[in-house]
Amino acid sequence: MIPEKPFSPADFRQVNLQERDLFEPMLIHSRERSCEFSFSNLYVWSPVYQNQWQIWNNRVYLYGGREDRLMFTSDAERKDDPSAEELHAVSEAMRSTGSSGIFTQVRKEYIDEHPELEKFFEIKQLDPSFAEYIYSVQELAELKGKKLSKKRNLIAQFCHAQPDCEVRPITSANIQDCIELSRLWRSMQDDPDSETIVFEAKATAHLADHYDDLHMEGVGAYFQGRLIAYALVNRIQETIWTEPFEKALPGCKGAAQFINHELAKYLYPRVQFLNREQDLGDAGLRHAKMSYAPTELLCNYELTPRNKTI
Repeated sequence: MIPEKPFSPADFRQVNLQERDLFEPMLIHSRERSCEFSFSNLYVWSPVYQNQWQIWNNRVYLYGGREDRLMFTSDAERKDDPSAEELHAVSEAMRSTGSSGIFTQVRKEYIDEHPELEKFFEIKQLDPSFAEYIYSVQELAELKGKKLSKKRNLIAQFCHAQPDCEVRPITSANIQDCIELSRLWRSMQDDPDSETIVFEAKATAHLADHYDDLHMEGVGAYFQGRLIAYALVNRIQETIWTEPFEKALPGCKGAAQFINHELAKYLYPRVQFLNREQDLGDAGLRHAKMSYAPTELLCNYELTPRNKTI
């Protein structure tokens, strides 16, 4: 059912901290498990992706201006999905302003439950590089079994080489240590000015300015007073969190495996699943993520309007 008030693209506004309490609860209680629906992610990446939001028909609609893509939420308790007609109305309103009207990060369950979408949209699964790696936090904390034996060995080697390594929570008091490690990591990359690395640098700087307000959490590994690895997380839903930022000192063997293990122990048992986001086509990153035996590869869909009506 389409509400009496038409959808208005003019009602979109920038993601900001002042209105966080208004729409973050709707994200947390939605059916979405993608890292793209985390408030903290939307905020820290907003300087890059021009993220905007509005509430219409009792659900959150999101718009990323840089990529010209829409997203929507569905309430988990009410199981209140938008109809195909509602999405069509939103898409057409956006197209009337010159936007694409394309929806992204659409759940497979929603696609399966709404075959009438075919009337209005072409449906395509997103490229595999945008699949999101989801893990059992308990399995990451316990690291049991033959598949994860190499991780245990690398952690043991790390602890032997850094016997006095101290794990500390990341707070506003030491978030700048993370920024400095990220800068050092960037300087040691083959292409420190690649688009992906530059975008991440902008996002981490935005994060550091408002760390307390975002209620992010994380752990850092300190050796001889120096941060050598860190991992930061934030909430998507109550039981699933996402890890948008992680860095380890290049050349420090086992540091990445160590900080991953410490993060999982920090989160368990209050968090059930960890979304470690996409590999974005990086073969090395794909191998590293697969080596942790994800419980699921979250593959979402894109809806492209069928007919040009503007």
